[in-house]
Order: sequence, then C-alpha cells, then structure tokens
Amino acid sequence: MIAHLQRATTTAALIPALYGLDEPHGRLRPRLIGADYRGADKQLPLFGDPHEVLGGGVLDAPALRIGARAPEYPVWMCSVRSDPHHPDLSDAQWADVARRLVTATGLAPAGDPHGCRWAAIRNGDHSVHVVATVVREDGYIHGTYRDPFHVQAECTRIAAELGHLTRTVTTAKDHRMPAITISAGPSGSVVATGTSDDLSATLLRHAGFKQIDDWHGRRHRLPSTTPRPDAAAIATHATEMLRAARYKVDLDPRLDVAQLTTAGQRITDLTDALRGSTGFAELAGVLDGAVDEVRSATSGAAGTAEVRAADDLRTRAALARSTTAPTVTAAGVPAASTQLQPVPAAAASPAGRTR
Repeated sequence: MIAHLQRATTTAALIPALYGLDEPHGRLRPRLIGADYRGADKQLPLFGDPHEVLGGGVLDAPALRIGARAPEYPVWMCSVRSDPHHPDLSDAQWADVARRLVTATGLAPAGDPHGCRWAAIRNGDHSVHVVATVVREDGYIHGTYRDPFHVQAECTRIAAELGHLTRTVTTAKDHRMPAITISAGPSGSVVATGTSDDLSATLLRHAGFKQIDDWHGRRHRLPSTTPRPDAAAIATHATEMLRAARYKVDLDPRLDVAQLTTAGQRITDLTDALRGSTGFAELAGVLDGAVDEVRSATSGAAGTAEVRAADDLRTRAALARSTTAPTVTAAGVPAASTQLQPVPAAAASPAGRTR
C-alpha cells in the first residue's frame, strides 16, 4: 500500500478532484463508506453520496470555531492505494483501513471524544481517500510533522496482514549485505543506494532526498550544499521511516544523530572534568581517559587527524605528570623547588670590566 498526503483550505476545495470534475474523460461517482463527525450538531450520513459532507462544511466546523488560530490549510487528506495485482478490498475493509490510519497518526485516537472529524471516501478501485480536519473538538491543533511516517508504517503493517507484501527467497549473502545504504560522499553530498522499489523511493523522497534515474541505476541524493547538521537529521529521519517499514538500512555513523548527540555530550563532560581538576595528577588522569576514548573511537583509522589529536593529548598528559608542583612547609612557606630554574639573560653574560 502506498499513501499520499495533501492539505487544503476547505473540504469543498476537494470536490473537483474527488468527483473528477477537472478530468476531461468523464466523471467519478464517489461514495462515503465511513466517518466520525464527533460533536456535529446534526444527523449526517455515514454512507452514500459524500457531497453533503464535503460541501456543507461539516468537517471544517472545528477550524471555523477557533477563528484566526486555525492553520492556513486545516483540511487533511490521505489517499491510499493498494497493489492492483491483488484482489481489491471491500468497502468495510477500506473503512477499517481509514480508521486505523487516523488512529495511528493521532488525528482520532480510539476512545478520545475530542479527536478530529474524518470521513472515508471511495471513487475508484484499489483506493480510498481519508478526509479530516487537523483541528480537534477541544480546539487544539493536531501536529502533522510525523504523519507521513506513521501513515506509511501503518500501511505496510496492513499490507503484511493482508498478504500483499511480496515474499522473496533470500540467501546468506543477502543477509550480509544491507538492502539500503545511506552514506556521506567525499564531496559532502549524502547518497542513498539500494532503493530499487517504489516504497523505499517514496519514503526517501518524503524525507527530502532527490531521486536520480540514469545509467548508474536509481539512487537518491541530498544536495552537497546541505549543511551537515541538516543532512544528518534528514538521513536519520529517513532511516527511521525505512526501518519502520521493515527495511534493513546501513546508516553512516557520521549521519547518525543519536551518535553525534552522544559524542557532543561526552565532549561537554570532558570539558567540565578538565576545568574541575585541582591538581596535576588529576589533570593527567582526565587527559589519559580522553586519549583512550579518542583512540577507541578512531580505531582502524591510523594517520587521521583524530589519532594525531590523541597523540597530542598523550604528550600533554605526560607533561602534566612530569611537572613538580611546589610543596608547602608547615610554616606555610613554599619549599625550594628541586628543578633547575632558567638563568636570566642578564646573568648569563660575563660581568663588564671597569677601567
């Protein structure tokens, strides 16, 4: 199953598309197969012609109620199509699909009387359109940022339950090689390879990748001008969606937001430990620990800048241990240092002769 999300200003604006009024080859006959109008103040149909629901502003009412606080595009529509190579679902089954989608996204959670209003409409085979408002009955606005992820993940689960997912025979080599790889290239661009099917391609395009089809094959790429923090966030989000859809994804550690966040926190902790050191021995211990962590993180990368930084930290730790701190006598007077002190430049030259 493939889902496509779009927004509109009012439900009436969806009438031309759902009825096929803007198509040159005939008209469509949409039918209402299920709905939940929440706190609507009049009896409304659950089946039949959806024109009264779409044109009467039934779903728009919560957005009109909050006035200027309503978003510019308060109408939410999710179009879902199933694999045409499998038998079509009945109206009751498609209505259940619509109910599961509004539940998975949080638009209308089960048992929540203040959720969003929605309706399920069919105007063709192997598809359904779920129309809803993002404004809840209690006046709060549903956050739609994660909706594509939740919708596609739920569609994949439904397709698996219906037996619509294609099953292939895998070998030991297939288990060793990742299905999809997301990595950062030398030029700074982030490239996703191994996306040969439409579902993974759709998820990557939604995340922000641009699809490229040429003689090299299909691949997806982020522009090389994308800032590294943004590229890491996009790559991590794409990986989450792909893994939720049961793909095996190999993500470059340099693009893993979780690992980058952990490294940043460790640097902050190390900085605090260095500032809090009260003696040379304690400082040397902190530096030794930093060296061990840097070498562990950069194992197998001999000659890199990170390893040279570790060697520099090792030298600093050795210098810290070799430094003799002045001792204090019982009288509170610093004792004489046992290290040789540099001779001032004026004392190093022979005394001038007098005539």
